[in-house]
Amino acid sequence: HTRERTFECSICKKKLLHHRSLRDHKLMHANARLHKCTTCGKGFPRSSSLRTHMIVHTADLPFACDLCPARFKRSSVLKTHKLTHTGVRRFECDICKHRFHLKGALKHHILAHYGIRPYKCEDCGKSYRRSWGLKVHRYRHTGIKQFECDFCKLRFSVKTKLANHIYTHTGEKPYKCDICGRQYCERYQLKAHKDTRH
Repeated sequence: HTRERTFECSICKKKLLHHRSLRDHKLMHANARLHKCTTCGKGFPRSSSLRTHMIVHTADLPFACDLCPARFKRSSVLKTHKLTHTGVRRFECDICKHRFHLKGALKHHILAHYGIRPYKCEDCGKSYRRSWGLKVHRYRHTGIKQFECDFCKLRFSVKTKLANHIYTHTGEKPYKCDICGRQYCERYQLKAHKDTRH
């Protein structure tokens, strides 16, 4: 494994991935009037940072997984998601023998074998295997990025992308590898780790 460079807080010894994250983290120690999240108790140096953090607890994703930070609009989707934590992969691809937790994941995997991408952008012709891929892509054409990070002013077109980005500032690493225990700020980092290391 390659070691990631970390920046340590001299006050509480917490390790953070980025220098800017350490700077923002230290503001929490310096500011006596912390803005506390009433949902999880985390403190923030600015009210705007607390507002941004609240996206993690957003009301339009009320069903939270108790094993990871994932949140969902419907309880049925949460129930299906929880199957991914069991380690049981019941659905096998007849072509390559790769196994999946969910039947839907196998279905999308098979589409990839045949190069089928049923969700097509009417503006540019780019196509996707999943409907949400097309939905996110459509924001590129509109240019609308309505969700802004209060830490660095970076803007996002999708609320969940902003919520994950916030972890890079707070130093939180909620995505943990169930095999070796390494933790990551964003889901794609964990996926890349599993794809290359395990």
